[in-house]
Amino acid sequence: MRTPSIEKKALFLSYIHDFRGIAILLIVSSHILMEDMDNTFYRIMSAIFLNSTIFFVFVSGFLFQHLAFKYDVKTYWRRKIKGIVIPYILISIPAILLRLKDTPAYIIENHPEYASWGIFHKVAYMYLTGSHLLPFWFIPMIILFFAISPLLVYLDKTKWIYWLLPVFMIISAFYSRDDITQINDTFRMFVHFFSVYLLGMFYSRYKDEIADLMDKIWPLVYLVGGALLVITCFEIPYVTEVIFFQKIVLCFVCVHLLKRYEGKMPQFLDFLAKISFGIYFVHYYVIIVLRKIFVMFFTYEKPTNPIMWFLNYILVVILTIIIIQIIRYIAKDKSKYLIGC
Repeated sequence: MRTPSIEKKALFLSYIHDFRGIAILLIVSSHILMEDMDNTFYRIMSAIFLNSTIFFVFVSGFLFQHLAFKYDVKTYWRRKIKGIVIPYILISIPAILLRLKDTPAYIIENHPEYASWGIFHKVAYMYLTGSHLLPFWFIPMIILFFAISPLLVYLDKTKWIYWLLPVFMIISAFYSRDDITQINDTFRMFVHFFSVYLLGMFYSRYKDEIADLMDKIWPLVYLVGGALLVITCFEIPYVTEVIFFQKIVLCFVCVHLLKRYEGKMPQFLDFLAKISFGIYFVHYYVIIVLRKIFVMFFTYEKPTNPIMWFLNYILVVILTIIIIQIIRYIAKDKSKYLIGC
């Protein structure tokens, strides 16, 4: 149980903060693969966590608009460079060194000529696409949102951009991210998530009106979200596009639920939200190491049943948090430059 201080209550929205904590847990779960990716359990879990980055981007757009009244471009860019860009550059070094030695198949698939590139070309490509580590595609993409932040502030003030939100959402849904070869296309990912970021901004600007509406129609919204969740557990046409809209509806469900129980959620979510970027930067390194250990002891690198999957997931989260806390303890206030928190 926690109660936000009176001083911070106007700016700090604990229900959105908690949503970020939930989002990062789902993102980590999406990277815990199984040896058999076609089994029923994994299909159900995939319906829950697949493209849960939508939640993270939605929260980012919401908070951007929520704090836009005090926006200063130099201050904003300086803060993002310190908290996102510099940690990305530094924490990418081990992965880039590894990829220079052992190139992933998806890079070769995207660029058959990759082997003929010089080292500088390869390193620049990896930094600009995030292709050196599976989750890192997100950073170059979100940096584009940082770059156009003055335009987004202007569009939010004029409000007319929100009339185009349905159009942008349709474009996002069908300009999708179907496989690993597409997520390293930074511009494609920017287009895919633009409507999500804009939706977060829209929700923030009209949060009171949306809250009033949700109080009236929440059973219908919950029903639609639940139906889409169930449908995407099965093999259906255009499943990627359906999952996109499923996550959009679940944004409304989650915000409504979290607001209803604001101040009553576990303190752990608040903690996760505070270190969310640290988790994003560190967790996949933990996954890689655990896969190597799995091979040594079990002859396979991924979980083979639901129990092992859950244990692996919990272990990844715990080890990631331990590593983050050790770095924060050693580096103190400089840890933000290393892991973003």
